[in-house]
Amino acid sequence: ESPHYGDSLFYFYQGRYFTSVTRLMASQQFGRMVPHDDEAEILRGGLFLSYGMHREAGDVFAKLIERGAPPAVRDRAWYYLAKIRYQRGLYAESEDALGRIDKPLAGALEEDRALLQANVLMARGKYTEAIRVLDVLAKGPGATSYVRYNLGVALVRSGDLARGTKLLDEVGKLPATSEEYRSLRDKANVALGFASLQE
Repeated sequence: ESPHYGDSLFYFYQGRYFTSVTRLMASQQFGRMVPHDDEAEILRGGLFLSYGMHREAGDVFAKLIERGAPPAVRDRAWYYLAKIRYQRGLYAESEDALGRIDKPLAGALEEDRALLQANVLMARGKYTEAIRVLDVLAKGPGATSYVRYNLGVALVRSGDLARGTKLLDEVGKLPATSEEYRSLRDKANVALGFASLQE
């Protein structure tokens, strides 16, 4: 409903993130985001996060939560706060933030939330709980290679070498169509090597 918010989204979806965030912040300064104020703040915090500005992004999400944003916006803010805390090595705080998410997140964010939850659990040495989270994702129709990789790592670390190495081997043999998937394939093969050494 706000053309100025639409303008920022246009540049965001074009991949022109700097232009998007500068137009967004200028429009916010003049109060032009109504009725999309909360959505604009989520976008601004996400853009800060993508630029590695963790403290600034954390402040944005914390303020959204404090001012009582609608539940869907608040849940996304808690997710991003959990992500920031995980990246800073604050695993207990990250797990707490994930626990405050009330409902499933929209679209691909729900899988990202579950993957983050599994990574937090693994970082805290809770491999059995991480396996439960990842097993549910792996049985879903659109299970990604990231899910299988993380499940393989969790299984190996929990002592189930046979099942874990099988999954890592599958990911390590995937055809890599992009740099991202080549990197994931390499990580799977390295993890498979460590699993073999452990065995």
